[in-house]
Amino acid sequence: MSRARDNANLGAQAGSGLDASDITSGALPVGVTGGSGLNALSASNLSAGTVPDARFPATLPAASGTNLTALPADELSGTITSGTQDAITRLGTISTALTTTGAFTSVGITDGAVGATAITIDASENVGIGTTSPATPLHLATQTVNVGQTIQGSYDSNANPSLRLRKSNNTIASPSAITSGHVSGQIGFDSYDGNSWHTSSDIYSITSGTVADGRVAGSLVFRTSPDSVAGVSERMRIDSAGDTIIQGNLKIVTDKGINFYGGTDPDTTGTATGNILDDYEEGTWTAAAVCGTSGTIAFYSNWNTGRYTKIGNTVHISGMFLVETIGTPIGSLSITGLPFTAPAGNSNYNALSIRAYAWDVSVNALSAFVGAGAATIGIENLNASSTNAAGFVYVSSYIMIGGSYKV
Repeated sequence: MSRARDNANLGAQAGSGLDASDITSGALPVGVTGGSGLNALSASNLSAGTVPDARFPATLPAASGTNLTALPADELSGTITSGTQDAITRLGTISTALTTTGAFTSVGITDGAVGATAITIDASENVGIGTTSPATPLHLATQTVNVGQTIQGSYDSNANPSLRLRKSNNTIASPSAITSGHVSGQIGFDSYDGNSWHTSSDIYSITSGTVADGRVAGSLVFRTSPDSVAGVSERMRIDSAGDTIIQGNLKIVTDKGINFYGGTDPDTTGTATGNILDDYEEGTWTAAAVCGTSGTIAFYSNWNTGRYTKIGNTVHISGMFLVETIGTPIGSLSITGLPFTAPAGNSNYNALSIRAYAWDVSVNALSAFVGAGAATIGIENLNASSTNAAGFVYVSSYIMIGGSYKV
């Protein structure tokens, strides 16, 4: 009789909904049907036993990660795979989430696709990405060829993504003014020698001058390591005044030069080739005398060398030549062997200075010039009935030449 009454009560409750408080002990009868389901049933209500043949609602509430609150990490004994979670997306497998390293909790996150540790935080709070042994506060490593780090900015405003290095005195929480002469940032390039890492070159900024509110002067220094000894040496410095100090040769590739585009000359745009210094050269040239009509004039081999300096399109020449032998010289006299050929055209004749010693006594006025389209020096006798000069040269005569010409 008691069972019949209980069944009747359960039947009445099934019409409006059976909740967990209606289950006090034992098991639900087989005959319970209908109803909207078990309302507000929590895990603590299912403390023991089973619920045989009970009719649950056709649709259960959706699982929500928000219901997992204050879950201790040590209760995550298994793994959360990428195919079975919504709250953690695209992390692959999280294994050994928390392990103790010294007095610090070290975290290692592995990539389930590759099975290797992707991010490591060690006991010194160094973060390693791609390495399990970070050597610095942030250590990025890869074994993929030609892959580096990217800082990207995508926006319509006039701004740029940046890598910023900054330095102060005192502490992070309470910075104070930097001292003049301190390095405020450095980019180093290290290479492995088979046993250890060494700096092959670096670039750093060093403060200079007076440090005042609103300004800190600085210089940028470039250093490289030579092939002969260990360690880096300064090669170039751009100082706070904008001057560049180079401690090596400035080598300019072919057909390039230094462009002097400023100033008050007619062309200040820097587009004309006249503003470009594209060559500097020093060297020697070997002189030889040539008679215009016939005969020979020969210089001593240790007295036939001239010198030149070429700056841009201007060649400065000099030389002193001593005649060793003559062979009935007749006609005009020229000296060959100039290092560069002058351009053709009447505007490209260039006068030179000449001094003659121990020539024929009748010679007291000579002129010298570089002919247009030629690499020779012409010498003329100006107070003779003919300009021919070859016949006035003797053994042991000296010819001294100096001047400039355009090329």
